Amino acid sequence: MSRYAARLTYRDLKLALLATLDREGPLARQVLVGGQRRPGLVDIAFERPLPSRERVRVEEALDLLQRDGLVMESDSGFQLTERGSEALARSCLDPLDLALHRENPRLVERRASAWAAVAAGSADALRAAATAPGEIVAACLEQLESEDDLDDIGECAADLALALDRRISERAQADEAPEAQDLADAIRVAEIVVRRTLLARWR
Repeated sequence: MSRYAARLTYRDLKLALLATLDREGPLARQVLVGGQRRPGLVDIAFERPLPSRERVRVEEALDLLQRDGLVMESDSGFQLTERGSEALARSCLDPLDLALHRENPRLVERRASAWAAVAAGSADALRAAATAPGEIVAACLEQLESEDDLDDIGECAADLALALDRRISERAQADEAPEAQDLADAIRVAEIVVRRTLLARWR
């Protein structure tokens, strides 16, 4: 399956935006993102014009980067912040990535692979990423000194993550790929566990 057969993830879009600003310098929103009849410079990262449905998501990705302090808007346009340059160098695009990177850079890759697999939807991609949510949750729980360090929401999220991991494992034992929705739910719940453990510890 080609890279463009699957829907691009927000991670894909954020990386493309950061790379474009790193390469081109400050850019006006329309020049960076493009419009209905005009491609933006971000399209170069994907080596093809983006369809209109993706253009809206590029706008959303840019807003998320600005919210997280990775880009800023000035009179000369959008530009990378120091945090944005560091994020691009480490491929850490949000606070969850940063928390995972501090624990183990491989966990950032596993999180990304899970979302990419959900977007691709192919059986091979889903199988390859099937264990990613469980690995992330296990790494988070290993950092707790005691179960009392996990609040009620974190505990519920961990229980749900384990239940989803069992469901995914059962399909693997039956030589079946996990359902894309199960993997998407599992990684979302794993992200809650990261917020309630690793990210809470570093704040």
